[in-house]
Amino acid sequence: MNIKKISKLICICLILTAVNAPASEESSIPNELGAPKAYETSADYSVQYGSVKVANELQRVIVTIPNKTGPHPALLLVGGLGCYSLDFSGAVPTVDAYKKIIEFMTKNGFVTMRVEKTGMGDSKGQACAEQNFDRELAGYVAGLKALKSYNFVNSDRVSIFGHSIGGVIAPLLIEQVPVHTVIVMGTLAERWYDYDHTNNMRQLLLSGMTPEQVTNEMKIHDYVAKEFFINKKTPAEILKVYPQGKFYLEFPAHYTYMQQLADLDLAKNWVKSSAKVFMLLGNGDFIGSQWPEIQKFNSGINKTREVKIQAEQVPSLDHFFRNADSMAESFYNISLAGTPLVFQDKFLDVLASKIPEMK
Repeated sequence: MNIKKISKLICICLILTAVNAPASEESSIPNELGAPKAYETSADYSVQYGSVKVANELQRVIVTIPNKTGPHPALLLVGGLGCYSLDFSGAVPTVDAYKKIIEFMTKNGFVTMRVEKTGMGDSKGQACAEQNFDRELAGYVAGLKALKSYNFVNSDRVSIFGHSIGGVIAPLLIEQVPVHTVIVMGTLAERWYDYDHTNNMRQLLLSGMTPEQVTNEMKIHDYVAKEFFINKKTPAEILKVYPQGKFYLEFPAHYTYMQQLADLDLAKNWVKSSAKVFMLLGNGDFIGSQWPEIQKFNSGINKTREVKIQAEQVPSLDHFFRNADSMAESFYNISLAGTPLVFQDKFLDVLASKIPEMK
């Protein structure tokens, strides 16, 4: 079969020491982890390494602070699915798109925060690959509470940018810690079980399979998905009786994470918040929920939500913030002209247009 099985079909994913800090005491933040393994620096703003505690585990938070007097508006970045570090010191692979967003926001007067997942970067505790969804959420709750408590942050002007699974975490997060504005991109606008079906079918077609091949492959997928997401069987239990389903049990997170994800009904969570919410989708995004699902999802929510969710399609943008005119270009990571895809700088202007303090 002509399908990219050399790498897993992509689901909705991607990855107190002051450094160059102002002399003011206002910029100090709690840190029980001590000095980082490597220091991230910038000539344009200060970088602080702190920590938050969840139960007995410490997670690293990395905070950037503008080089001017506060208090400042702030942004929490909540990234996509999987295990990766958000440290931009160069000691580990850098998620370049997230780095560009952090730099852009800080240079425009925002404090920003990244929360390292458990076991990633300087964070301690359970390995990231073994944690479940609820535990990951708890780390972001602790981070957001800390961010709002810093004396150099205007706690009434805190925003969240949630990318991919970060957009799933966002409505759960703001139920516990209210914020002013939420921007999500390339995220979920339906129940995971339904999303997983259409996402896999879409990618099989993009891979070059014939409709008949897709139909046969989806029979395997759908059997595995029902046993795993609905009947809550473990991968080992499924593979024991259905070994041909192995491909669809290879997840970028622990299987309990994925099953908890499938239990969510995000429409109920979004309704509970009064934050301003902007839901973005690039027209080259083949991973996130698609425009018809987003329209249907928001139509239902906005019937009862006091502050209506606003949705917008972003031209020539894919799930990875690259300039792509179509899903096919994004899927194969090459433009029609034969050149590799690059970061779309115009996205930063779109992001800025959704945040009141940047208009």
